Amino acid sequence: MMYRKISLLTSLLFLFPLMVLAFTSGPLRYTKLPTDLFHVDEAEVYGPERPITGRIEIPYNVSTSTANWKVVGIRSYAFQHCKLTEVTFSPAMRSIGAYAFNNCSELRKVEAMRGLKFIEGGAFLDCRKLEEFQFPESIKLIGEYAFKNCHKLKSAYFGEHVSSVRQGAFSDCWALESVVMDCYIQEVSDHCFNSCKSLQEVRLPKTVRRIGDSAFQYSGIKTIYMGPHVQQIGYGAFVGTPLEHVYIETPTPPQILYFTENGKEKHITVHVPASAVAAYKQNSSWQKFNIVAS
Repeated sequence: MMYRKISLLTSLLFLFPLMVLAFTSGPLRYTKLPTDLFHVDEAEVYGPERPITGRIEIPYNVSTSTANWKVVGIRSYAFQHCKLTEVTFSPAMRSIGAYAFNNCSELRKVEAMRGLKFIEGGAFLDCRKLEEFQFPESIKLIGEYAFKNCHKLKSAYFGEHVSSVRQGAFSDCWALESVVMDCYIQEVSDHCFNSCKSLQEVRLPKTVRRIGDSAFQYSGIKTIYMGPHVQQIGYGAFVGTPLEHVYIETPTPPQILYFTENGKEKHITVHVPASAVAAYKQNSSWQKFNIVAS
């Protein structure tokens, strides 16, 4: 009986560090959520303790009477509707939760350090004044609609660790004019750059196999470069664009589903390997385009 009591007490002491803990430090509230024995001193920002405006720097760590907590995340909805103008993250920050900064109508600049890996869905949705977001090399995931309606965002960078940029991530980013993809993604997701009116040229990674439905619909794209592995171009991918030149390295004509409006194909020059010109001209889906050797 005594052994059982000791065993139960030991178990409770063992589990105590894993229990949820909430605390306040400065203007922010934090939570320590269950993780594992190797990350018992990590916390995430739960939200502001009181309404805050202007600039804020998320600290590397915060201290309480019991521990020194490393701040590694922003909880979902944490700063939704806040009036922040600028946010700086420390190198400890690994993830920004879903809708964390949704509709922060005055947010203009976000500085993220190397270490940030996950930007979840809707994280910066409707931040219409956001002009600058520093995309570190460490990012792995950009969630669905993460930057949708960031009308003033001018550039985006996908480093080599990015494995997924999900549906509509940059849709309606009207000022977006530069997208650099130094990554190995296999798909440009559905609606990813829909209505990016200032985006005129894109070079896709050579690993891309599919361009999603409406991926560039109503964007300003005039020239696009595709690698040797593209197999499918989704429904309406380039509808409503001023597209003029398509460079494709694959010798086998990709499957296309309503590429653009009927009648516009003849105004689009498709540059393909010399050895593949005949194959494209004989393909019923591609023969409407102006096919030339690249």
